[in-house]
Amino acid sequence: GVKQYIGMVLDDMFGELNETQRELLTRANENNERQLKIVSDLLKVAQVDSGKMVLHREPVDISTLVHGVIQDQTDMFKRRGQMLEFQASKKVAVVEADKDVVRMVVENIIDNASKYTPEGKNIVVLVKEGRLFVSIVVRDEGVGVAKDKRDRLFEKFNRIDNPLSTKVGGTGLGLYWAKRSVELHGGSLVYEPLRPVGSMFTIKLPKV
Repeated sequence: GVKQYIGMVLDDMFGELNETQRELLTRANENNERQLKIVSDLLKVAQVDSGKMVLHREPVDISTLVHGVIQDQTDMFKRRGQMLEFQASKKVAVVEADKDVVRMVVENIIDNASKYTPEGKNIVVLVKEGRLFVSIVVRDEGVGVAKDKRDRLFEKFNRIDNPLSTKVGGTGLGLYWAKRSVELHGGSLVYEPLRPVGSMFTIKLPKV
């Protein structure tokens, strides 16, 4: 309800706002979005931890799914001056998975890659088909994760300090939830550092 009413006012449905009013309502809207994100993350993690997360499996073309995520995030990359390269699988890469859950996992990993990569840098997303698994690989030129902090990367409520962490914010639940969700599919989510800078996350999902 809060989101709806603020949105209506920001859309000038009840008269034109002055500059100060618009600025204050925009801040209120941003704070409300952060609260909604926290609540959503907590509910998703609680569902996973309680063992009550039900997967609605169906055949999913991973290249098509990832391409859709990238299209939805195009404006974000433009705002941050980042270049994104997408390489789809040469063959149709199909897995039996919950489409909505996998999409949220991919959104989380690509969004993190963008948030922790400075403006003007590059991000590469690949879909690879192996004998048993389909892999989604996200490589960035970001700040990376310090060696002594990598073993805590997927822990609940853990946020790794880096030059961009204060600016980015977050709940420290996204990667924990993503890893647990992929594992429920019989797959894996792993992190590798890149040289000289950057990170690589690989999501592996079993083929049909």
